[in-house]
Amino acid sequence: MRSPFGTTIDSDLHINIAIGFFVFIAFVNIIAVGYQARIIFPPAPVERVYTYEGQDHPRELHLDLGEPVALTVDDAEHFQLAAPEAMSEWNSIFPPGRGFIHLGPNKRRFGTSMFHQIHCLDMIRTALLSGSTTDHIHHCFSYLRQMALCHADLTLEEGVPALGLDPTGELPVDGLGMTHTCRDWSKAYTYLTDEYFNYKEWRKTHNITAL
Repeated sequence: MRSPFGTTIDSDLHINIAIGFFVFIAFVNIIAVGYQARIIFPPAPVERVYTYEGQDHPRELHLDLGEPVALTVDDAEHFQLAAPEAMSEWNSIFPPGRGFIHLGPNKRRFGTSMFHQIHCLDMIRTALLSGSTTDHIHHCFSYLRQMALCHADLTLEEGVPALGLDPTGELPVDGLGMTHTCRDWSKAYTYLTDEYFNYKEWRKTHNITAL
């Protein structure tokens, strides 16, 4: 059957079906390309804005510490228990501000766990010298125990024949000479040092003199 325009109805139907099919295929391809683009080029994450009031703050500093670094354990001559220079050496581990940082619009003060742990080691050192057994020392033992569990360092440590045998008849370990894979603590030290002086400048700008 022909139409008044000289074409068949069947021919028109076939053309319309073909056009519809190609439109559908093009639509599917556009969706597929868009999906693949989102995978290859994901949208930049929206950075959360914190008020630093109450619990509304990040769990940790978002600081890029770069590639891991190696630490080989040795019996350091420094940082001893009771040497004359022990106190000054232990104090030298801390950056200015002793590892505290001030964040948010009102410069709320936070500690950092790394330097809290070092503080606790120094507190235990002084307690051993003085014979003190305060609640603070109990807190430090408990805190360091939990931090060791948290980090779960599974570096293998070899037995040391020079130490003889332990009560189980096995070689004991001392950890010396073993290399650990660590986060780059020097970057944390540098960052906290810079932030301490930024905070001092902020206090000066806002005419804040009281501690």
